[in-house]
Amino acid sequence: MRAQLSQELDSCEYEYDYIDEQGNVAWFTAGGRVNTDILDLLMELRRWYVENKLTGGLPAWSGCEVGLDLIKFKICIDFIYP
Repeated sequence: MRAQLSQELDSCEYEYDYIDEQGNVAWFTAGGRVNTDILDLLMELRRWYVENKLTGGLPAWSGCEVGLDLIKFKICIDFIYP
């Protein structure tokens, strides 16, 4: 999943991709409820990040890319900065 927060921090653009067992990449939609829940969680995480002074004096992240490996049971989150 790729997520990019709006400048107003009240909406988010999402892109959901997956790689099948043959290595083919395709996309899917998650639906309105999932997108709303993810926006709420991203805003909560970003707020926590700022409140705990983890920005190093720089602007906080504005998006992220989340990878989930279902075979290895691993998750990776890369934050995107303005």
